[in-house]
Amino acid sequence: MATPRPLKLAQESYREIPTATESLPVAEVLVRVPTSTIEDRWDYLVPSELDGAASVGQLVTVPFGSRTLEGYILNRRELTDEANRKFISAVISSTPPLSISQLALLETLSDRYAANASDFLETFLPPFSKAGENHHFAHRRDAEVPRSSPNSPSRELRIIPQNSTLHEELLRIINGTHRRIVIVFPELSQIETFAEVLTNRSISFIALHSNLKKSERYEAYLSANSLETTLVLGLRSASMLSAGSDDLLVIVDDSDSSHYEQRSPTWNSRDVALLRSQSTNIIFLSHAPSLELTRLHSLEWLPTSFRKAPKRKRITADGEGVESSYRSLITESLRSGSVLVIHNAKGHIRSFTCSGCRNIALCDCGGKLTLTDLLSEPTCSECSLKIPSWKCRWCGGAKPRIATRGMHQSAKEFAQHYPQIPVIIANADHRVLHQPSGNHLIFSTIGCEPIGVYQAIIFLGADREYSGVAMRSQERARSHWAKLLTLLHEDGTFYLQMPRDHVAIQELLTGNPFLAAEKEIDERNELHLPPYFRLFRLVGSDEELRKVLPALQEFALEILGPFQSTVSRPRVLIKVEHERARDLLQRLSIVNRLLQTQGRELLTIHCDPSELS
Repeated sequence: MATPRPLKLAQESYREIPTATESLPVAEVLVRVPTSTIEDRWDYLVPSELDGAASVGQLVTVPFGSRTLEGYILNRRELTDEANRKFISAVISSTPPLSISQLALLETLSDRYAANASDFLETFLPPFSKAGENHHFAHRRDAEVPRSSPNSPSRELRIIPQNSTLHEELLRIINGTHRRIVIVFPELSQIETFAEVLTNRSISFIALHSNLKKSERYEAYLSANSLETTLVLGLRSASMLSAGSDDLLVIVDDSDSSHYEQRSPTWNSRDVALLRSQSTNIIFLSHAPSLELTRLHSLEWLPTSFRKAPKRKRITADGEGVESSYRSLITESLRSGSVLVIHNAKGHIRSFTCSGCRNIALCDCGGKLTLTDLLSEPTCSECSLKIPSWKCRWCGGAKPRIATRGMHQSAKEFAQHYPQIPVIIANADHRVLHQPSGNHLIFSTIGCEPIGVYQAIIFLGADREYSGVAMRSQERARSHWAKLLTLLHEDGTFYLQMPRDHVAIQELLTGNPFLAAEKEIDERNELHLPPYFRLFRLVGSDEELRKVLPALQEFALEILGPFQSTVSRPRVLIKVEHERARDLLQRLSIVNRLLQTQGRELLTIHCDPSELS
C-alpha cells in the first residue's frame, strides 16, 4: 500500500492593487490592435508610480483582453465618470517616440483613409530598441536648433532645370535656410550618393532607412525626430517625422513608385506632405511634375518656380531608331567624353525569329525563347527550358535571326567595334553609382544610370518606356528623361528612339515641363482616373467581392471587376469623386467589421494605388 503524502497548505499570493494618480488619472492610449476591424483608442488609468513617466507620446504596455499589447499615450485627462478601467502595465520608453505633431498627423491620416491610426504605425515607426534609445541619449546634443518665430507655412513646386542637378538644387535649399530640413528620397541609392556630397562638404546629417540594424535605426529615428537635428535624409517614412511651422519638408520626385506604401492602408509621400502643408513648409523638388502637382499648379494652389537654362541642350529623336542613326553619334562623342546607352532589357538576345519566315521563336509553354549568342542553346524566358535542337514550328527552319538585342549583347558588339574604349555595364545586379574618370561607353538599364556628365546619352526603346502598360508609365518616363538631361554635358546630345513629333518629345524641345502632363490629365479626366478622381482597389475572394459590390454602388462613379489573376487574389477597381471618397471608405470599414464578426475573409483596401494591377 502506497504511503500517503503529507498534506501541504496552499500558498496564497497577494497582488497589490495599483492606485490611480490624483492628477489627470485617465490616459487615452492608441493601442496597436491585431486587426484594423478593432477599435484602437482605449482609456486606461495611470498608476501613481508611473505618473511622471506616462507623458503624451510615450510607449506603454496595456492589458487588452487576455493579451498585453503596446500602445502610445494620446492625452491625459481628469476622471469624469465611474467607468471600470484597467491600469497601464508599464512605460517602456524613456523619451516619447511620437510627438504632438505626429499624433495630430495620425488623426488626419485616419480621417482621410477611414482607417485606424494604429494601422499607420507599422509603416513608419521602427521597432523599439532600448539599446538604440540609450545610444541616442549618450550622443544627444545639449543645444537645440535655433527656432525663428512661427510664420505662415509655405508650399512650392520647384522644377530642376536642365543646367542643374538634383544635388545642386538640394545644396541650394540647404544653404538658403537655417530651418530644420527633412529630405525624402524615393531610393536608398540617392541617400547614399547625396550623403557622400554632404560628407565631402563637412555638413552634418542623419540618414534614416530600414537597412540599418534595429538599434541603429531606432537611434537614428529618435535623433531625426527631435528638434536637435538640422538635416535628415530619409525614404518615404521620413515624411511622417515630427515637423513644426518653421521646419521644411522636401519631397524628391514624388511620382516615383517608391514613394507609395504597398501595405494597407496605402499612402504616399506626396499626399502626406500635402496634408501637412497647413502646419509645415513644403517643397516638391521634381525633375518633371507629377500629374497631381500639375493639377494643383493649374488651379494656382501650388506656386511653381522654374529656371530655364540659358542654353538649351541638344535633343534629337528618331522613330525608326536603326543602329546606323546613332552609331556615328557614339563615335563622335567618345572622342571628347563618355557615352551612356540605356536599354529596356538586360541580358543578351532577348528574342529571336526564324530567318526564313520571321516568326517569333516560342516555347511550348508560350514563352519567348532567348539566346546568349547565335551559337548557344535557346532557353525559354518563362519556364527556363533549354531546347538543344531548335527548329521553327512554322516552317521547320533552324537558322535564328536576332529580333531584340539585350543590353549585354549590344555591349558585346560595341566593345568589338570600339576596342580602345572601356565598356561598363550597370544594372540592378551590378550597381555603378558614379561615372568613372576617363572616356567610357556605359550600358545601363532604366533607373541604374551612373551619376556623371555625358557627351551623349542614347535611349533605346524610349517609346516602349513611355507607352508601357503601367498606369503611370508616361509621367515616370517624362521624369526619367528630364533627369537624364541634367547628366548631359551642355554641348552634348540626347538621342531618343521615338518619333520626333510625339508630345513628350515636343515638351523636351520647347522646355515646357507641363505640356505633356496637361494633355495626359485631360485624357485621364475623361476616364475618371486620378488626379481629378480617386481610385480604390479591393482585393479578396471572388465570392466576397461580388457580395459587397451592391453596397458600394451609391458612392462609385464606376466599378470594374472582379478581375481574376493567376498570381494574386481577385480584385475590383472603384473610381470615385474626391467628395465621396471618405463615405466609400467608411462603408468599406463597416463591411470589413461585419466580415470579421462572421469569421469570413476580409477585404484588402488599397487607396490611391500607384498602379491599377
